Amino acid sequence: MTDTSRTPGAARRPHGPAPVPGMSRALAERFGARVLDPSSARAVRTTGAKGVARRTPQPTAYLADSLLVRGLPGRRGARTIAQLDDIAAGLGNAMRLTVTDRETELARTYDADERQAAFDDTWWTRVHLEPADDGPAAPADAWELLAAARQAGLDHTQVALDHLVTACPTLDGVGGHWGGVGGHWGGVGGHWGGVGGHWGGVGQGIAEYGEPGIGGRTPVMWSAPDPRLTAPKVAHVPVVAILDTGVGPHPWFTADDGVTFLDGITEDVECDQQPIGIRAHVGTGTPTDPEYRGVVTDPLNGGLDRQPGHGTFIAGIIRQRCPQAEILALPVMPADGAVAEHEVIVALNQLLRRHLSGEGRIDVLNLSMGYYHESPDEAADDGPLLAALRALAEAGVAVVAAAGNDGTDHPFFPAAHRPVITTGVPMTSVGALNPDLSTVALFSNNGTWINAHAPGAGVVSTVPTTLSGSRGRSIHVDRRDPLPRATVDPDDFSSGFALWSGTSFAAPWIAGDIAAALTGGGTVVDAVASVVTDNRAHLAARATGGAPW
Repeated sequence: MTDTSRTPGAARRPHGPAPVPGMSRALAERFGARVLDPSSARAVRTTGAKGVARRTPQPTAYLADSLLVRGLPGRRGARTIAQLDDIAAGLGNAMRLTVTDRETELARTYDADERQAAFDDTWWTRVHLEPADDGPAAPADAWELLAAARQAGLDHTQVALDHLVTACPTLDGVGGHWGGVGGHWGGVGGHWGGVGGHWGGVGQGIAEYGEPGIGGRTPVMWSAPDPRLTAPKVAHVPVVAILDTGVGPHPWFTADDGVTFLDGITEDVECDQQPIGIRAHVGTGTPTDPEYRGVVTDPLNGGLDRQPGHGTFIAGIIRQRCPQAEILALPVMPADGAVAEHEVIVALNQLLRRHLSGEGRIDVLNLSMGYYHESPDEAADDGPLLAALRALAEAGVAVVAAAGNDGTDHPFFPAAHRPVITTGVPMTSVGALNPDLSTVALFSNNGTWINAHAPGAGVVSTVPTTLSGSRGRSIHVDRRDPLPRATVDPDDFSSGFALWSGTSFAAPWIAGDIAAALTGGGTVVDAVASVVTDNRAHLAARATGGAPW
């Protein structure tokens, strides 16, 4: 087979409209992404409690040229891939399926693992799609093949879209989760929102959380020392893993100061291609560092990307809540804050494998990312991320996920998986509070799947000291009394600290609290129960006018 592996979207012809409405051109081109339009998408057959029914899908962003198949490619997944190959050949726009060399090499270590049966359940193989004919043809579309596969009887537990997962985004006043002015479909007055629509858009009141000085990313000063310097010794040093943009240069975070930088966890995979996440040399300032790479999204104007510093900010919150915790930083997305779902699944499986083998214990896993599924009931039942999350829970890891920032009750995954993780350590899904600790932030998603709330608006934490963009000062006067006079530069984060808002930052607050509850040597299950119970008691007290934490 020809190896077509690469970072999703790299050197790839974009499928569908570019840019996808409500999605930046760079993001659409990097992933070859499409947005599923419920007004024109093919309805699929689903099987539920009332039997077979047709269901119109809900909007989601997905990679157009790949599908996910349950199981290792040489084992459980082989039969499904063969069935998909037959289905693809019969389509009017026939598609060729390829399991890349990269995918085969990634799975090889699990084939040889003594726990291979367990990983055959948690692994989803990425199958690459392309037009079957060498001549002119419409680009491959994963949804077209998936709909045909469902018609042929392959259900959601065996084959799924490769969704575009994003960091729970900043609220910059131009569109919530889906970006663009006007929500999911872009434009003011778009299909899903317009001004204040269901998916975000400009938003009645939500936009102010994205304004610098109110809740948007703003440089600030921090005058206290690193909390770790004065933290007392503890009976148990908890380990908190962060899957995000990595941890960038900052005085609080070095390899000798409570942080382990995982360079894509490449050491046990003999593969020339980057096997997982992003190959990062954190702290060196090289172009491959995810806290540098892609930071300037607009080469013409020097504007910052949407999420640079996201992982560093999360690490700083965990450091504040539990200074003794060891932080395991795994970069899985660059500064644009987006990653293919398959890459997250690979990262979860690698972390699980390290944890089970004793190579790298994990107590808490923070996931400040997610997506909206085209069929939430199916995702909650057995979506691609769920098997790995269940396995981590059963292995003793406390998973904490952010609830999303769109002010909607639409399920946001993986946070919405919480109710169906019923064995092992309970999962925690976290919404955001305002700084008064008495009100839920307007942007915070809502739903019965959310079981904790923590400060997520106007939070102060760490950012890379090298973070800088082109939005300059409004006034700068070259005087010498004793220095030039100027207003604040909103894009100069050399202080190493910033104010920011989002459920992305409520989740690590709870993750840090769970870690702190573990320092006395108790069980992870008891620590989660204690933190969630205290959190609910606080919310109940504030509802009746009680004192804050």
